[in-house]
Amino acid sequence: MFQVLVGTAVVENGKVLLVKEKKANVAGLLNLPAGHLEAGENLIEGAKRELKEETGFDSEIDTLIDFERFEARGDSYLWFIFSAKIDHKTAQKNELDFDFYDIDYIKKHPELLRDQRVLPRIIDRLTKKRTLKNILCEQ
Repeated sequence: MFQVLVGTAVVENGKVLLVKEKKANVAGLLNLPAGHLEAGENLIEGAKRELKEETGFDSEIDTLIDFERFEARGDSYLWFIFSAKIDHKTAQKNELDFDFYDIDYIKKHPELLRDQRVLPRIIDRLTKKRTLKNILCEQ
């Protein structure tokens, strides 16, 4: 059985919105706003909720950027990553520190990322228009 994760990438002016992790084993590393899908949620609802919880922003999801199947600590995961636009006027209390980071800087410093395998690929794809067919063919 798979655990389902959802994440959201927001890109503005050549920068990507990333959060700083707080969990002890990854504290301070950067990640997309992401988390587990909750019971009764669809993928888009989950992605919007995670973005809201971690940054305080309301959002509109517009594109599936990528998905990934991976194994970690004996569990199987499916991770769906969407792009979104945020409403800057809606920022409220959030769970994590966040900021917009220059995409070129992040590409040069993958050691700053929680996930050094998937996140660089996703960040690279953020500026490209992609279809579900293209995504499936790349897997």
